[in-house]
Amino acid sequence: MAKKYLREADRLKVTVLIDNYTDIFMAQNKEVDKRLSPSKSILAEHGLSCLIKVYSGSEEYWILMDTGMSSNCFFNNITALNVDINKIDSVILSHGHFDHIGGLIEFFNQVSSEIPLILHPDAFLERHLNNPSVGPSDVPILNEKDLKNAGAKIIKSNGPYTLASDLILLTGEVERTTSFEQGFQWAEAKISGRWILSEMIKL
Repeated sequence: MAKKYLREADRLKVTVLIDNYTDIFMAQNKEVDKRLSPSKSILAEHGLSCLIKVYSGSEEYWILMDTGMSSNCFFNNITALNVDINKIDSVILSHGHFDHIGGLIEFFNQVSSEIPLILHPDAFLERHLNNPSVGPSDVPILNEKDLKNAGAKIIKSNGPYTLASDLILLTGEVERTTSFEQGFQWAEAKISGRWILSEMIKL
């Protein structure tokens, strides 16, 4: 296979659709820091979603990364931010935890065409939270069949992968190499019939 090379982009714009913090009264103090007026209600929740736009000459690509914990928050915020989801060219998942996949099925149900979904194969693992005080509790997980039925073109990759006509590089698995990266001790995934701490799982 011929070696691929990343192309140079002219500019990149990232819009945070969901994170766990919002403050409508914080002043806008930088040209690139654009905030909404109080008349537009942006919700916050535990989770993450970002819209990435990359430009090269007349080329423009929209990439959605993650969809937060709930479809309610996701669709509220893209409406408030006037995001046209039918302009999104591809979707990427950082990993398969419930606070990153909440709006995914509904997103694919609403877009008008089939678009790629790039994720790690382990994103489909069965998961739960094992709270030492109360024991295991189920969490939402991805269902590959449901995603395909909703119109996702699933691409599984655990290594480097380029998209946006080679303007964006996904790194693939990143090893934990520092002592402070312990992961969430309650988060477990089922592998070969055994529940294993997520910190042992490459995502």
